[in-house]
Amino acid sequence: AQFFTPLLAAWIAHRHSDHFLLAGPEFDHAALSGLENWEHLRVRWPTWLPRPLRHPFYDIVAFPSAVRKLRADLVFSPYHDIRLAGGAKTVMMIHDTCLRELAGVYPRRIRWYHLAMLRHNLRCADHILTVSESSRNKLTDLYKIAPSRVHVVYNACHPEFVSTQRDDV
Repeated sequence: AQFFTPLLAAWIAHRHSDHFLLAGPEFDHAALSGLENWEHLRVRWPTWLPRPLRHPFYDIVAFPSAVRKLRADLVFSPYHDIRLAGGAKTVMMIHDTCLRELAGVYPRRIRWYHLAMLRHNLRCADHILTVSESSRNKLTDLYKIAPSRVHVVYNACHPEFVSTQRDDV
């Protein structure tokens, strides 16, 4: 989730008195170098399962189980398909409504699964973040969500993109 890396790094840097526990599979930690108020809890990706079952098992069983054991104060998911469970405040990020609007692009079985997880999480999330006013309006209209639960946080550019020098040709 390249869009999330700069936001996460800034959040951790600006909340230096808080401790962040990042739960999930292995990821590139480079953007967080120099920050000491975080650690990574590796949640193992279920490679032992047949490929079509890996995502659902991780989303519905492995990740929620890890979060319950942590007894976290806040769970933030940049993905709409990780099952949000009770016990902690939850914040979920949703980019758009393409699963409903572009039905022909996604295979039916995958679309059904992601929409089911999205609907569940929309009911459970304490706060929902999206990346534009347009997405916010579509989410509140399509899923009948109270506008007060949906907040806009604009995407950020990855630092590599910002620091790249332009070649004038």
